[in-house]
Amino acid sequence: MPLDRVRFESPVAQRGWTLQEERLSPRIVYWAGQRWYWSCPECRVAEMGELECSSPTTNSTPGSYPQRFLELCHSGDEHQLHEEWLDIVEAYTRRDLVAEKDRFLAIAGLAVRFYNAKAGNGGAVVTENYLAGLWKDNFARHLAWSVTTAVDPLQNLQHIAPSWSWASLPLQVHTRTKPPFSPSKHFKFIAAVHPKTVAAAEQTKAIFGDPSMDYINRGRTNEERGRNVKVVEVQGRFRRFISENAQKVSWGAIERQRGCRSSFDFGAFPGEHIYARNNTNGEIVSKDAHSGEVVGQLDYLLPSNDDKPGTCFTPYVQDGAEEEIVCLELGELAMLLLVPDRKENLEKRDHHDTQPESYRRVGVAIGYSNRKGFFYGCETKTVRLAGFEERRSL
Repeated sequence: MPLDRVRFESPVAQRGWTLQEERLSPRIVYWAGQRWYWSCPECRVAEMGELECSSPTTNSTPGSYPQRFLELCHSGDEHQLHEEWLDIVEAYTRRDLVAEKDRFLAIAGLAVRFYNAKAGNGGAVVTENYLAGLWKDNFARHLAWSVTTAVDPLQNLQHIAPSWSWASLPLQVHTRTKPPFSPSKHFKFIAAVHPKTVAAAEQTKAIFGDPSMDYINRGRTNEERGRNVKVVEVQGRFRRFISENAQKVSWGAIERQRGCRSSFDFGAFPGEHIYARNNTNGEIVSKDAHSGEVVGQLDYLLPSNDDKPGTCFTPYVQDGAEEEIVCLELGELAMLLLVPDRKENLEKRDHHDTQPESYRRVGVAIGYSNRKGFFYGCETKTVRLAGFEERRSL
């Protein structure tokens, strides 16, 4: 059995806490049922009568060996380090935890090491900031995660993490974190929104670190503050996902199966604005009359008891509420799917609050090459991305 299968398919690989134990270890021995394996930056060795060695830097694909994270922390390659963090997230979300409350704690060591890699020049002030499992300096890229298929909303962890963070998903969910991505020049991270009780000086420390601390302790402080971030303010091009007055059609009316492959056929709806939702896997399609389609992936399925249209505080898009979905451009072919937080926005209006409107993430759309001009001419808007502060019954 190859070492990669041992790493990803063994029972120990299903445990959340073991991920950072592996990625932070410069040398590892794996004991399997029939042989042992050794992995270090110089080589990997398998016990097979004759020892087989391979150099992870020459004969393996990037990210296929445990020490890559540590090597990138030492090398200072920031782009590859961010890509490796996304690989860590992908490996982590499929794992389980005994206690949900340990969602951030079980990778805290990795987050601290990531921050320290950027501040490892002796403690200079850095602009990096940990934000509920994501990183500020490449925030649009980190927001572009998706689920491989929509999941059960009843198991959501939005009482632990905000809707825009992968950490709000249920445990043991397969995600995609590294799609082809070209950042949009219109997207901008503005700020993490801290509670009003946090003094201005404390907010500054949360962003830049306390200069009086050594960079290792600043990394720990940054991680501790970052895991509690619930709201961020961002700016980007903004528009409706589904055109006004669009007709909802069944998924079967547009999907065509050819063997194991599927495609779309919109011939039955010439000159019409339409949309459709696949209740099996959470895909959602928006098609304008004379333009190509955009295919999105919702984070959550409809629960079997979705019989309260318009009810607030549901992490999923209710049946009949699809036209409320709006989208925020992240990259040239990447967008967040959002719904307005109506209660929060109503309270702001009642109190004449001029702060940006609040939205919750419900999904993402990636790679919509048939609609490259989807955001052309759209307004640039500042919004707040939020989540629930506590679990709500569905």
